[in-house]
Amino acid sequence: RLLAADAAHFSRHGWVLRGSTRGELRYVTPALSAIERDAAAAAAAVSGLEVRLYRQLRDAVGDLTPSVRAAAAAVAALDVLAGWASVATARGYTRPLILEGPVPTVELRALRHPVVERCLPPGVQFVPNDVRLGGGSGGPPSWASDDAGGGGGGAAATGGDGDAPPNGAPAAAAATAAAAAAAAASDRHLLMLTAANGAGKSVYLYSLAAAVVLAQAGCWVPASSARLTVTPALFTRVGAVDDVSGGLSTFQVEMAETAAICARARGGALVLADEVGRGTAVADGMAVAFAVAEYLAAGGAGARCAPGGD
Repeated sequence: RLLAADAAHFSRHGWVLRGSTRGELRYVTPALSAIERDAAAAAAAVSGLEVRLYRQLRDAVGDLTPSVRAAAAAVAALDVLAGWASVATARGYTRPLILEGPVPTVELRALRHPVVERCLPPGVQFVPNDVRLGGGSGGPPSWASDDAGGGGGGAAATGGDGDAPPNGAPAAAAATAAAAAAAAASDRHLLMLTAANGAGKSVYLYSLAAAVVLAQAGCWVPASSARLTVTPALFTRVGAVDDVSGGLSTFQVEMAETAAICARARGGALVLADEVGRGTAVADGMAVAFAVAEYLAAGGAGARCAPGGD
């Protein structure tokens, strides 16, 4: 930028006026103009070369589209399976046994939540839980025989610590009766959880949902043993939210979700309801929760139900 008073001097040396302001003039030399033209030409050439190479690559890949897609799918599947295998090995997961049968069944022993157990402070251990829903096997849970020597459920089925049954009844009769009782217990399709706030009811439900989804996806599950049938649908009613813009209170949103579940759950679907009946009077909330539990337990929707509440 030069002062206007010096314009005549620089014009005599071949400088070209490029622009001006109120008190200044902008000049460019012929050499700089040539460099500018060369740079613009080079940029255009580079852009043209990029477009040409991209089109060549696109055409080459287009001819190999089936192979590229197959390779990508294989790599993606390998990545998922390798990740699952690594997690299952490092965290002590077990391979689920998928049952075939008309009666929906979920039997999970020492079930853990895959996320919560990893977020606990150092030195704090996750307390596992057992889940038994349905009765696909028509008998006691699969782990009953594992506890036969430890005074647990299996011990009761075999006559306790080995003492003779009362009245001189044969041990086989006592075992049969205990097995029948265990079978009746295993046929339950409804679990109702009651405990104080923070006792772990929601974690119990979420652990069950995660195990079912992982098992049906082909992954091992965070439990010591797992036996379950295929669940055609999983419905959840958890959390407390409202829809102010839609004019819906928390209770209305909860009831709409619950009604949709009751209407759609069919054929052995798993229903997880966390604290149904909140946001209204105690008596009304208890009536709603009781009615929903009774409807699902009676097979009104052909679904299994694991509600949680206070």
